[in-house]
Amino acid sequence: MNAAETPRMLRQSERTNPQEGRVVWSPVKSLWFISHVLVAVIGGFLTYRYDAVLLSFVFFVTTMCLGTSIGFHRLLVHRSFECPRWLESVFVYLGTVGGMGGPFGFL
Repeated sequence: MNAAETPRMLRQSERTNPQEGRVVWSPVKSLWFISHVLVAVIGGFLTYRYDAVLLSFVFFVTTMCLGTSIGFHRLLVHRSFECPRWLESVFVYLGTVGGMGGPFGFL
């Protein structure tokens, strides 16, 4: 499959062209991300607790390692191992919860 057959690689407008590598800054997205960072930094400073940090770390490792690395990448992309259907569903769900989009968007 070449880039012309891949829907996400098609030109959306004259200002965005993924095939020629043109990047356009989006002020709205920048404000969206900056606002989230500010809320996280200020909220994290005001509500910091060691047990919350440990719980966040456990959830991060669970979703990124089991969900993204094993579930999406090794299982869906490469099909490098086989597992029961229920375990495959758990891995893919953890990848989705980890913020990587759905399984169809990842492929």
